[in-house]
Amino acid sequence: MSKLEKHKIVLDQLEPTIEQCIQELDVDSKEKNEKARKNIVAGLKADSTMLQKFIDAVRIEEFGKEEQKEAAALEIRGISLVRKIAIAVSNVKESIETKSKVAGKLAKLDLPIFDGDFLLYKYFKTRFITLTEDYDEITKKIYLTNCLTGRARKYVEDLIIHDGEYSNIWNQLDSHFGNLNNIIDATLKSFFELPKPSKDIQEIEEHFIQSKNRCTSVIALDHNPDELLAAVYMLQLPGEVRSELEKNYPRKVKRRI
Repeated sequence: MSKLEKHKIVLDQLEPTIEQCIQELDVDSKEKNEKARKNIVAGLKADSTMLQKFIDAVRIEEFGKEEQKEAAALEIRGISLVRKIAIAVSNVKESIETKSKVAGKLAKLDLPIFDGDFLLYKYFKTRFITLTEDYDEITKKIYLTNCLTGRARKYVEDLIIHDGEYSNIWNQLDSHFGNLNNIIDATLKSFFELPKPSKDIQEIEEHFIQSKNRCTSVIALDHNPDELLAAVYMLQLPGEVRSELEKNYPRKVKRRI
């Protein structure tokens, strides 16, 4: 086997691996975490060093007249790969720096935290939108994902991981935490599950205030007594029975947040 053939085999083995790594950085950059991207970049930098040594070896090698054209073609392929790696690495670096700058420039807003409490969703959404109305969607999305914890974050975790649109995150939150059926159920449960106070006068006063507030929440649902009684009845049923009834006799709601 000639020296030229050995050089060709080396490049033929390196090239597809490098192209695949570059493609992963380009196509899956939104899905990969920073650690995975840095590992790919480190691998590409090592490949770039190896390619440079390969190019130097081809340049100093003495080839016959018939092999010189093939050697020149190998050198050009090597240089092209080095340039591709440089561009890919530069793009990743620029992306990371941009994110860091955006994060560093975020103003400290007094935004509410939402952990999945149905009764607080309307307040959370109204306050969040009011306080962030002057920002672009990218910044709003950063603020929003930082405000979500517990059940709320888990409910939209896939969208956050895959860099979903700001509007899609709200749509998914609305479909569950803004669903009026869920809000009615949570409001009624909070009313009926209020713990009974002891004989301590302060606890009785606190219980009275909480009961009054929760009555106000029930009234604010703006539903007639029949609808509320039906919801109370449904809450008493076992899960499987309730699911079957709701499937066959879906409740009609007036609106969704």
